[in-house]
Amino acid sequence: MADLVDSLEVSLGVKEDEPLPPEPNEGAPPEQEPEPEPETNEGPSPMAVGGYALLGTGAAALVTGIVVQVLAGSAQNDAEEATSYDSFKADRNSMDKRQTGAIVLYVTAGILAGTGALLLGLDNRKDESEEPLEVSVAPGPTGLVLNGEF
Repeated sequence: MADLVDSLEVSLGVKEDEPLPPEPNEGAPPEQEPEPEPETNEGPSPMAVGGYALLGTGAAALVTGIVVQVLAGSAQNDAEEATSYDSFKADRNSMDKRQTGAIVLYVTAGILAGTGALLLGLDNRKDESEEPLEVSVAPGPTGLVLNGEF
């Protein structure tokens, strides 16, 4: 085994008495890593992503409201064709609940889509100029008054 180690040392050019050669960077100051290049933001801004997401969610709420309204119409037809008062009452309650659900979904769809459109508008405006928006809310004779410059 010792012969094998000696033959490897000879073939590699390593001798026991000689020190290893110094590392090329030993004693020299360490090389500084190059500074990373600034990241370019080629994708859509977070405001645009949020705007599109809210628009899509608003559209989904609108479609769901339409489906619930169709189901309310079906319940109304069932109530009109009912042969007993209990059946009429159950179908009428179903119709009322579905109409209420449809109205809630319509309002939700409007709020979501409006907020999404506002975010997209603000994002596009941000690209054009950096002027701040001026918005104020004040009490009015019949409620709140929203004033602003866009």
